[in-house]
Amino acid sequence: MLADRIIVLYRGKIMEKGYARDVLKNPAHPYTKILIDSLPPQHPEYRKKIEKISEVYREEVEGGCLFYSRCPLAGRSM
Repeated sequence: MLADRIIVLYRGKIMEKGYARDVLKNPAHPYTKILIDSLPPQHPEYRKKIEKISEVYREEVEGGCLFYSRCPLAGRSM
């Protein structure tokens, strides 16, 4: 591993940070999960559908997460 800690940024804001092993194995933020899932597979026979991030983006966000307008989990109770 190249780093002990990771910070995930979206539009210049921190979405998630933590120890690399924790963030990569159990991402807490949907944007982090989408980034990890977009990595090329290690084995050519393993193929998975890469989730596309919505093209909808609002410049202004009234509190909350900057990724909300593009998040596939937005509006769902967790």
